Amino acid sequence: MFKAANPFDEIVAKATDENLTSENWQLNLDVCDKVSNEGENGARNCVAAILKRLVHRNANVQLYALTLSDALSKNSGIIAHRELASRSFCQTVQRIILDRNTHITVKKKATSLIKQWSQEWGQDETLGIVRETMEVLRNQGVSFQDEDQKNEPAPIEPSSEQLRAEDEELRRVLELSLQDQGGRGTNFQSSYNDSAQASSSSTAQPYKANNAATSSAGNVNKSLPDPSHSQMPANQQPQAPAASRVRALYDFAPSEEGELAFQKGDVIRILDSVYEHWWRGELRGEAGIFPVNYVELLPDPTPADIQREAELEAHIFAQANDIDRLLSKLRGLDPSRDNLADDDELQELYQSSLTMRPKIVKLIDRYNLKVTELRTMNDKFVRARATFDAMMEQNVNRYPNAGANSQ
Repeated sequence: MFKAANPFDEIVAKATDENLTSENWQLNLDVCDKVSNEGENGARNCVAAILKRLVHRNANVQLYALTLSDALSKNSGIIAHRELASRSFCQTVQRIILDRNTHITVKKKATSLIKQWSQEWGQDETLGIVRETMEVLRNQGVSFQDEDQKNEPAPIEPSSEQLRAEDEELRRVLELSLQDQGGRGTNFQSSYNDSAQASSSSTAQPYKANNAATSSAGNVNKSLPDPSHSQMPANQQPQAPAASRVRALYDFAPSEEGELAFQKGDVIRILDSVYEHWWRGELRGEAGIFPVNYVELLPDPTPADIQREAELEAHIFAQANDIDRLLSKLRGLDPSRDNLADDDELQELYQSSLTMRPKIVKLIDRYNLKVTELRTMNDKFVRARATFDAMMEQNVNRYPNAGANSQ
């Protein structure tokens, strides 16, 4: 008479709660474990619960539901793939993407997942609905940006003359932008040695960001802070940052030249405090100013913090042997003959491996950040070396006998 309640409704609702400030990976992994334990029925019930959250009008809920779907596809195997590739799920995602009222961040996440699944499951004919959905979306004008970027020609290394011209153009645009803010930029001074380091000071009013209401992936249902429009007194000095790095709390889309674009979660290196409400920073090799109330300070790690992180990392790698032992033990078991529940060692190894998962995810995020920073550092070095070599060559051509005369 009454339909039985879905056992996954509660846990999926918790994992996609609109009040979460970021993805709760522990809950997501708990959902994946529950699906793996309950098999096909678990996967079917879980995806049904996710569908309810996907049609929610709150963009946070939709984003967390898509993130949970992605986690399910990576952790619960073919039983989850079949449900995620079902016609009901794919049609729901398709409607979300084509709905003009859907937040742009949700659309990007959904199209990214469809493209990813289409590539990963393309060889399995039983999961072909995902590929069909992608073709339908493409025919209706949906752009898959990653695909477009692959067709772009490889970037050409800029010459030293181009780099200098870009530096001059950026400095000129910044001066004009500050002067446009009521003519109070006459005292603007700038020293710009390269594209990675710049400092500027001014008593100008901060830029007005027309896109200050751009929402982040985790906070689109909340009103974003507007960049400060208050004028600084002439005798007020810029507020010096208390740390060398900040983390973005929201997405920020520039509305003026010289502003730095970023997304929620990005870690920005501070170059200078332009004035109280706007700082100058660098992200992925790009430098620009950004509103202070869109970020939070990341205190520089103390020696104790570094030591603690090193110990945690060493502990994780030391526990990796437990995963190897678990896999080795599982290969030697026969589910039809052996009782897994009575094997205390197996259960202990499994629980130990489960507790490692969130730590491994955090470690991966930390390494990804380090890789990004190292690549940025390498790019700056390559540019600096190219500039130095070009200047040395020009100097030698201009003064070919300088070394001989000095002798």
